[in-house]
Amino acid sequence: MDGYDLFTSHLITVETYYRFLIPELFEKFSKVLYLDGDMIIKRDIKDLFQTDIGNNLIGACHDVTIAGSVNGAEEEHYVYCQNKLKLKDPVQQFNAGVMVMNLEAFRASFTTAYMLDFAEKGKFKYWDQDALNILCEGRVYWLDSAWNYFADEKDGWRGRINQFAPRNLYRQYEQAAKQPYIYHFAGNEKPWFDPNYEYAEQFWTYLRNTPFYETMLQRRMTDTSCYFIEQYKQDMQYESLRHFARRVLAALFPSKTFRGKAARKGYLKIRKILTDTKR
Repeated sequence: MDGYDLFTSHLITVETYYRFLIPELFEKFSKVLYLDGDMIIKRDIKDLFQTDIGNNLIGACHDVTIAGSVNGAEEEHYVYCQNKLKLKDPVQQFNAGVMVMNLEAFRASFTTAYMLDFAEKGKFKYWDQDALNILCEGRVYWLDSAWNYFADEKDGWRGRINQFAPRNLYRQYEQAAKQPYIYHFAGNEKPWFDPNYEYAEQFWTYLRNTPFYETMLQRRMTDTSCYFIEQYKQDMQYESLRHFARRVLAALFPSKTFRGKAARKGYLKIRKILTDTKR
Protein backbone atom coordinates (compact mmCIF):
# COMPACT_ATOMS: atom_id res chain seq x y z
CA MET A 1 0.00 0.00 0.00
CA ASP A 2 3.02 2.26 -0.31
CA GLY A 3 2.21 5.57 -1.92
CA TYR A 4 -1.44 5.62 -0.82
CA ASP A 5 -2.89 7.73 1.99
CA LEU A 6 -5.84 5.51 2.86
CA PHE A 7 -8.32 6.47 5.55
CA THR A 8 -8.02 4.31 8.70
CA SER A 9 -8.92 4.54 12.39
CA HIS A 10 -7.74 3.19 15.74
CA LEU A 11 -9.88 0.10 15.06
CA ILE A 12 -9.55 -0.29 11.29
CA THR A 13 -6.04 -0.56 9.85
CA VAL A 14 -4.81 -0.26 6.28
CA GLU A 15 -5.07 -4.04 5.87
CA THR A 16 -8.81 -3.69 5.31
CA TYR A 17 -8.00 -2.36 1.83
CA TYR A 18 -6.21 -5.59 0.90
CA ARG A 19 -9.55 -6.75 -0.48
CA PHE A 20 -8.86 -4.53 -3.48
CA LEU A 21 -5.80 -6.64 -4.24
CA ILE A 22 -7.67 -9.94 -4.53
CA PRO A 23 -8.48 -9.83 -8.29
CA GLU A 24 -4.83 -9.15 -9.13
CA LEU A 25 -3.27 -11.49 -6.58
CA PHE A 26 -5.49 -14.39 -7.69
CA GLU A 27 -5.11 -13.68 -11.39
CA LYS A 28 -5.44 -17.36 -12.34
CA PHE A 29 -8.76 -17.71 -10.52
CA SER A 30 -12.18 -16.67 -11.76
CA LYS A 31 -13.89 -16.73 -8.37
CA VAL A 32 -12.96 -16.24 -4.72
CA LEU A 33 -14.82 -16.49 -1.44
CA TYR A 34 -13.72 -13.80 1.01
CA LEU A 35 -14.51 -14.10 4.74
CA ASP A 36 -13.60 -11.82 7.64
CA GLY A 37 -11.65 -13.32 10.53
CA ASP A 38 -14.20 -12.63 13.29
CA MET A 39 -16.65 -15.35 12.32
CA ILE A 40 -17.97 -18.75 13.34
CA ILE A 41 -18.87 -20.95 10.36
CA LYS A 42 -21.82 -23.28 10.96
CA ARG A 43 -22.43 -24.62 7.45
CA ASP A 44 -20.24 -26.00 4.68
CA ILE A 45 -18.96 -22.94 2.82
CA LYS A 46 -18.76 -25.04 -0.33
CA ASP A 47 -22.47 -24.28 -0.70
CA LEU A 48 -21.69 -20.58 -0.51
CA PHE A 49 -18.76 -20.71 -2.90
CA GLN A 50 -20.76 -22.62 -5.49
CA THR A 51 -23.51 -19.99 -5.57
CA ASP A 52 -24.03 -18.82 -9.13
CA ILE A 53 -23.87 -15.03 -9.00
CA GLY A 54 -24.09 -14.64 -12.79
CA ASN A 55 -22.32 -11.64 -14.28
CA ASN A 56 -22.52 -9.69 -11.03
CA LEU A 57 -19.34 -8.43 -9.42
CA ILE A 58 -20.18 -9.66 -5.96
CA GLY A 59 -22.47 -11.97 -4.04
CA ALA A 60 -23.08 -10.52 -0.57
CA CYS A 61 -25.65 -10.02 2.19
CA HIS A 62 -27.57 -6.87 2.98
CA ASP A 63 -26.09 -4.84 5.81
CA VAL A 64 -29.24 -4.58 7.90
CA THR A 65 -27.60 -2.10 10.28
CA ILE A 66 -26.77 0.29 7.45
CA ALA A 67 -30.30 -0.20 6.11
CA GLY A 68 -31.78 0.72 9.49
CA SER A 69 -29.42 3.64 9.88
CA VAL A 70 -30.41 5.29 6.58
CA ASN A 71 -34.07 4.35 6.93
CA GLY A 72 -34.80 6.59 9.89
CA ALA A 73 -32.46 5.70 12.74
CA GLU A 74 -29.69 8.16 11.88
CA GLU A 75 -30.56 11.05 9.59
CA GLU A 76 -26.94 12.16 9.27
CA HIS A 77 -25.98 8.78 7.83
CA TYR A 78 -28.76 9.01 5.24
CA VAL A 79 -27.45 12.45 4.23
CA TYR A 80 -23.92 11.00 4.04
CA CYS A 81 -25.06 8.18 1.74
CA GLN A 82 -26.98 10.60 -0.46
CA ASN A 83 -24.37 13.35 -0.71
CA LYS A 84 -21.08 11.47 -0.29
CA LEU A 85 -21.74 7.98 -1.64
CA LYS A 86 -24.42 9.16 -4.09
CA LEU A 87 -26.08 5.75 -4.11
CA LYS A 88 -29.38 5.43 -5.95
CA ASP A 89 -30.86 3.46 -3.05
CA PRO A 90 -28.79 3.77 0.17
CA VAL A 91 -30.76 0.92 1.78
CA GLN A 92 -29.30 -1.53 -0.73
CA GLN A 93 -25.83 -1.83 0.75
CA PHE A 94 -23.88 -4.99 1.57
CA ASN A 95 -21.54 -5.87 4.39
CA ALA A 96 -18.09 -6.66 2.99
CA GLY A 97 -17.33 -9.36 5.58
CA VAL A 98 -18.72 -12.12 3.34
CA MET A 99 -18.20 -11.81 -0.41
CA VAL A 100 -18.37 -14.23 -3.30
CA MET A 101 -16.21 -12.30 -5.78
CA ASN A 102 -16.42 -12.64 -9.55
CA LEU A 103 -12.75 -11.96 -10.30
CA GLU A 104 -13.14 -12.04 -14.07
CA ALA A 105 -15.82 -9.35 -13.87
CA PHE A 106 -13.68 -7.31 -11.46
CA ARG A 107 -10.62 -7.43 -13.69
CA ALA A 108 -12.74 -6.43 -16.69
CA SER A 109 -14.20 -3.46 -14.76
CA PHE A 110 -11.45 -2.04 -12.54
CA THR A 111 -7.71 -2.13 -12.04
CA THR A 112 -6.25 -2.42 -8.56
CA ALA A 113 -4.80 1.08 -8.89
CA TYR A 114 -8.19 2.50 -9.83
CA MET A 115 -9.88 1.02 -6.74
CA LEU A 116 -7.12 2.21 -4.41
CA ASP A 117 -7.15 5.69 -5.94
CA PHE A 118 -10.93 5.78 -5.62
CA ALA A 119 -10.78 4.86 -1.92
CA GLU A 120 -7.94 7.28 -1.23
CA LYS A 121 -9.75 10.23 -2.77
CA GLY A 122 -13.06 9.30 -1.15
CA LYS A 123 -11.87 9.02 2.48
CA PHE A 124 -15.09 7.13 3.15
CA LYS A 125 -16.63 6.71 6.59
CA TYR A 126 -16.78 2.92 6.29
CA TRP A 127 -13.50 2.57 4.47
CA ASP A 128 -13.30 -0.01 1.67
CA GLN A 129 -16.87 -1.18 2.26
CA ASP A 130 -18.28 2.18 1.18
CA ALA A 131 -16.02 2.18 -1.88
CA LEU A 132 -17.06 -1.34 -2.84
CA ASN A 133 -20.75 -0.49 -2.49
CA ILE A 134 -20.31 2.41 -4.90
CA LEU A 135 -18.23 0.44 -7.40
CA CYS A 136 -20.51 -2.60 -7.33
CA GLU A 137 -23.86 -0.79 -7.28
CA GLY A 138 -26.35 -2.54 -9.55
CA ARG A 139 -24.12 -5.62 -9.86
CA VAL A 140 -24.69 -7.35 -6.53
CA TYR A 141 -26.22 -10.80 -6.12
CA TRP A 142 -28.03 -10.79 -2.78
CA LEU A 143 -27.24 -13.81 -0.64
CA ASP A 144 -29.38 -15.30 2.12
CA SER A 145 -28.80 -13.17 5.24
CA ALA A 146 -27.99 -16.33 7.20
CA TRP A 147 -24.58 -16.30 5.48
CA ASN A 148 -23.64 -13.12 7.36
CA TYR A 149 -25.58 -12.86 10.60
CA PHE A 150 -24.43 -10.04 12.88
CA ALA A 151 -23.91 -11.63 16.28
CA ASP A 152 -24.53 -8.55 18.38
CA GLU A 153 -26.69 -8.05 21.44
CA LYS A 154 -30.29 -7.46 20.35
CA ASP A 155 -30.79 -4.77 22.97
CA GLY A 156 -27.49 -3.10 22.11
CA TRP A 157 -26.74 -0.30 19.66
CA ARG A 158 -26.81 -2.48 16.54
CA GLY A 159 -29.95 -4.30 17.61
CA ARG A 160 -31.85 -1.03 18.05
CA ILE A 161 -30.64 0.34 14.71
CA ASN A 162 -31.58 -2.89 12.88
CA GLN A 163 -35.25 -2.43 13.81
CA PHE A 164 -35.42 0.64 11.55
CA ALA A 165 -34.56 -1.41 8.47
CA PRO A 166 -37.29 -1.87 5.84
CA ARG A 167 -39.68 -4.60 6.91
CA ASN A 168 -38.58 -7.14 4.29
CA LEU A 169 -34.89 -6.81 5.25
CA TYR A 170 -35.62 -6.97 8.98
CA ARG A 171 -37.72 -10.10 8.46
CA GLN A 172 -34.81 -11.68 6.59
CA TYR A 173 -32.55 -10.77 9.50
CA GLU A 174 -34.95 -12.29 12.05
CA GLN A 175 -35.27 -15.43 9.95
CA ALA A 176 -31.49 -15.71 9.72
CA ALA A 177 -31.28 -15.46 13.53
CA LYS A 178 -33.14 -18.78 13.84
CA GLN A 179 -30.32 -20.72 12.17
CA PRO A 180 -27.31 -18.63 11.09
CA TYR A 181 -24.88 -20.22 8.67
CA ILE A 182 -22.20 -17.72 9.72
CA TYR A 183 -22.03 -15.77 12.99
CA HIS A 184 -20.24 -12.48 12.31
CA PHE A 185 -18.92 -10.61 15.36
CA ALA A 186 -18.80 -7.39 13.34
CA GLY A 187 -19.02 -4.88 16.19
CA ASN A 188 -16.33 -3.57 18.53
CA GLU A 189 -17.27 -6.13 21.18
CA LYS A 190 -15.76 -9.57 20.59
CA PRO A 191 -16.50 -12.89 22.34
CA TRP A 192 -12.83 -13.43 23.20
CA PHE A 193 -12.95 -10.21 25.25
CA ASP A 194 -16.16 -11.07 27.11
CA PRO A 195 -17.38 -14.69 27.53
CA ASN A 196 -20.78 -13.34 28.62
CA TYR A 197 -21.31 -11.54 25.33
CA GLU A 198 -24.32 -12.72 23.34
CA TYR A 199 -23.43 -15.72 21.12
CA ALA A 200 -19.99 -15.90 22.77
CA GLU A 201 -20.66 -19.56 23.58
CA GLN A 202 -20.38 -20.25 19.85
CA PHE A 203 -16.79 -19.03 19.92
CA TRP A 204 -15.73 -20.65 23.19
CA THR A 205 -17.32 -24.01 22.36
CA TYR A 206 -15.15 -24.35 19.26
CA LEU A 207 -12.09 -22.85 20.91
CA ARG A 208 -12.12 -25.60 23.55
CA ASN A 209 -11.56 -28.14 20.78
CA THR A 210 -8.41 -26.42 19.50
CA PRO A 211 -4.80 -26.44 20.75
CA PHE A 212 -5.11 -22.69 21.42
CA TYR A 213 -7.65 -22.82 24.26
CA GLU A 214 -5.13 -22.62 27.12
CA THR A 215 -3.13 -19.95 25.30
CA MET A 216 -6.23 -17.81 24.89
CA LEU A 217 -7.14 -18.22 28.57
CA GLN A 218 -3.63 -17.17 29.58
CA ARG A 219 -3.83 -14.08 27.38
CA ARG A 220 -7.21 -13.12 28.74
CA MET A 221 -6.00 -13.55 32.33
CA THR A 222 -2.92 -11.43 31.59
CA ASP A 223 -4.97 -8.73 29.85
CA THR A 224 -7.49 -8.69 32.70
CA SER A 225 -4.73 -8.43 35.32
CA CYS A 226 -3.12 -5.54 33.44
CA TYR A 227 -6.49 -3.82 33.21
CA PHE A 228 -7.14 -4.05 36.95
CA ILE A 229 -3.59 -2.93 37.76
CA GLU A 230 -4.05 0.12 35.54
CA GLN A 231 -7.41 0.85 37.14
CA TYR A 232 -5.82 0.54 40.58
CA LYS A 233 -3.10 3.02 39.59
CA GLN A 234 -5.71 5.47 38.33
CA ASP A 235 -7.77 5.07 41.50
CA MET A 236 -4.68 5.67 43.65
CA GLN A 237 -3.82 8.78 41.64
CA TYR A 238 -7.40 9.99 42.09
CA GLU A 239 -7.28 9.36 45.85
CA SER A 240 -3.95 11.18 46.13
CA LEU A 241 -5.31 14.13 44.20
CA ARG A 242 -8.47 14.21 46.30
CA HIS A 243 -6.40 14.07 49.50
CA PHE A 244 -4.22 16.94 48.27
CA ALA A 245 -7.31 18.99 47.36
CA ARG A 246 -8.75 18.45 50.84
CA ARG A 247 -5.53 19.66 52.43
CA VAL A 248 -5.50 22.82 50.28
CA LEU A 249 -9.16 23.56 51.03
CA ALA A 250 -8.61 22.97 54.75
CA ALA A 251 -5.79 25.51 54.71
CA LEU A 252 -7.80 28.10 52.78
CA PHE A 253 -11.09 27.54 54.57
CA PRO A 254 -10.50 26.27 58.14
CA SER A 255 -13.63 24.48 59.31
CA LYS A 256 -14.20 26.55 62.51
CA THR A 257 -13.72 29.92 60.87
CA PHE A 258 -16.31 32.14 59.23
CA ARG A 259 -14.71 31.40 55.82
CA GLY A 260 -14.89 27.67 56.44
CA LYS A 261 -18.53 27.74 57.52
CA ALA A 262 -19.51 29.97 54.58
CA ALA A 263 -17.64 27.70 52.12
CA ARG A 264 -19.34 24.56 53.47
CA LYS A 265 -22.74 26.23 53.38
CA GLY A 266 -22.17 27.26 49.76
CA TYR A 267 -20.93 23.75 48.87
CA LEU A 268 -24.03 22.10 50.37
CA LYS A 269 -26.30 24.53 48.54
CA ILE A 270 -24.62 23.83 45.19
CA ARG A 271 -24.74 20.06 45.79
CA LYS A 272 -28.47 20.26 46.53
CA ILE A 273 -29.10 22.19 43.30
CA LEU A 274 -27.12 19.62 41.28
CA THR A 275 -28.94 16.73 42.97
CA ASP A 276 -32.36 18.28 42.28
CA THR A 277 -31.36 18.89 38.65
CA LYS A 278 -30.43 15.22 38.14
CA ARG A 279 -33.83 14.17 39.43
